[in-house]
Amino acid sequence: MAERKKLTTKEKEALVSTAKCYVCEDLGVDHAGFDGYDLKDVHLDHYQTSFGSPGGEDTDVLPIHGATGGAIPDDPDFETSTRRNCHRLRGNDYTTRAGYVQVLRARLQARTVSFVDDAYENPARDHKARQYKLPVKWEEGSANFMDKSYPLVIDQRPTRTWRRFLTTLRADQLFTDDTSQVRPAAKKSLLKMIQTFLIDGFPIFAPINARVDKCGHVVVFDGNHRATAHALAFGVKELMPVMIWDIAPGEDCALRDHVSMAGTATPKEK
Repeated sequence: MAERKKLTTKEKEALVSTAKCYVCEDLGVDHAGFDGYDLKDVHLDHYQTSFGSPGGEDTDVLPIHGATGGAIPDDPDFETSTRRNCHRLRGNDYTTRAGYVQVLRARLQARTVSFVDDAYENPARDHKARQYKLPVKWEEGSANFMDKSYPLVIDQRPTRTWRRFLTTLRADQLFTDDTSQVRPAAKKSLLKMIQTFLIDGFPIFAPINARVDKCGHVVVFDGNHRATAHALAFGVKELMPVMIWDIAPGEDCALRDHVSMAGTATPKEK
């Protein structure tokens, strides 16, 4: 295996004089340059280029902030910090630039997001828009949902019959069921699930459990951690398995009040 080329001090100085930290650049945060950083606080990450020989010189050499004690994406002041350590979380788990940045982007969001409807673009949705009204027509052995018929899974209990069907939905089609006291997602659990999805390569095994409220919204009553972590890892346009249950829709819309990205609370809809 060929050794990677090591830059001389002059070569490294020339590189960082015009380059930016690739993580900060891809995340779109300010202070992406290396002004004020000593050379020892600048690391060089290597990613194999397409069709390159493993370990050879045909690798991307990308400068990255590596200041000792510097802010990492998990820190609340990461975006405003002028002294960062974007290299600290990298380890040996990543083979591509995009893969590493995807994990860091998810971790940035995980600092403040506790529900699936707060992930990325979701807070800015107009919940009254037709595209978010997805009613179900329940029939004897099937359900019609989004112009498709689904067979029902039916459980006969001594005092109750439960009916449900399995489908796939995007995170931007889901809301949180405010009536079922859904637990906010814990940051530690979100980070563990993000690693499971993006680093370990496991899929989401158990479906998210949801129902359709009076206003036609698909609202999650169980599986908020899984739904939120999946949205953070893959974005709100990626499909995930959702089990929709035949549960009484109630008298009101079941959306939770939350502060949107614009700073306005989501009002209840009757």
